[in-house]
Amino acid sequence: MMEPLNLQQVASRVGGELVGSPGLTVRRVTTDSRRVGEGDLFVALRGERFDGHQYAGDALNQGAVAVLGEWG
Repeated sequence: MMEPLNLQQVASRVGGELVGSPGLTVRRVTTDSRRVGEGDLFVALRGERFDGHQYAGDALNQGAVAVLGEWG
């Protein structure tokens, strides 16, 4: 189990830009939108045959506090 982090800490650790509420707490990280639960951070991966960004809305509807993705 991971130590809970807030979104500002996550953004700092991955060198990303935070758009949203920095104080929200991430309890778990997942790349599978079908397994997202309350307090999760959904990481939207992009591959040759899939694009996790397509499932960002689903992840948020299932309780993810945020989505970590790419711009462009």
